[in-house]
Amino acid sequence: MTIRQANLNDIEKIMKMYNSCVAGMIKIGIDQWDNTYPNKEIILHDIQNKTFYVITDENKIIAGINIDNKQDETYLAIDWEDKQDLFLVVHRLAVDER
Repeated sequence: MTIRQANLNDIEKIMKMYNSCVAGMIKIGIDQWDNTYPNKEIILHDIQNKTFYVITDENKIIAGINIDNKQDETYLAIDWEDKQDLFLVVHRLAVDER
């Protein structure tokens, strides 16, 4: 397995992986994601910002993740122990259902 930064040529394979992941989530009653989120535009934005990574196995994309320093507003009110704002946030972590 290899972890690498995604590129624009990966988008169709990434979306196929997300579709598989979402189908698996729905199958077990998790409705956090659907066919509107995460969508292609969001993932393209992540790739263009160089914050999206894929895990490949035998050249097949089996997982994806966005890592950046943008945190959800709900976390802004937390009195974090680390006051330096040196953090990374995981978004849209997905693994192919298969």
